[in-house]
Amino acid sequence: MTLDQYVARFIDGYLFGDLHTMAAIRVQDDKQEFGAVGYPMVLTVLAGIELLGTLTSAAPFNRRQGEDRFCEFWRDHLYPAHPDRQALAVLIYQMVRNGLAHTYMTKPKFVVTRGHRGDHFTQTPDGQIVIDALALHDELVSAYKQRVKPLLAGAGRSVIETRFKEMRAWHAAEYVRFSSVFATVPMGRVPAKRGSLIAPDSPALPPAHSTQYTSSFPEEDS
Repeated sequence: MTLDQYVARFIDGYLFGDLHTMAAIRVQDDKQEFGAVGYPMVLTVLAGIELLGTLTSAAPFNRRQGEDRFCEFWRDHLYPAHPDRQALAVLIYQMVRNGLAHTYMTKPKFVVTRGHRGDHFTQTPDGQIVIDALALHDELVSAYKQRVKPLLAGAGRSVIETRFKEMRAWHAAEYVRFSSVFATVPMGRVPAKRGSLIAPDSPALPPAHSTQYTSSFPEEDS
């Protein structure tokens, strides 16, 4: 899989495509907090920030440095002109990103809303920091279009390509590490007629190892 194929399928497709779908959901007036798809949106945005930070960083890929890459992107690409928001990077990673990823709730004192854009990154009377899912989504989309896309089309492309290959190599090594477990999973095979429409779900593995690979999907490595 080339970098362009990866960007089209997993960044423009899964990451921003899923966010676009969630942002377009019409929410009832009585669901401005619970059931408003705020948590899934914020969790997806924060995962995207860590991913884009990994791909744009000058530092080699290291799975143990996700927080560093997240904070780099937060400061340098998401809020380059907002020192007050830059200062929140570690808090957002530890209290919001990790809280949502591991227990599906933010840690104190953060609250997620949806549609209250004027309250985004303000404090409530009891000291909670408000994150508006729609506003955060819009800010990531803007950073991607204004700062990451130009890198992909210019001098920064070689760095992104290098980080992508490093990440892909590590994911492939993880597959090898768990290959004996894969062999014990009792799964049926997708019928050939249906399988011909399915492209790989993982950018990490060569065709011979992809569980959903079909020859109809281009797998050109550069």
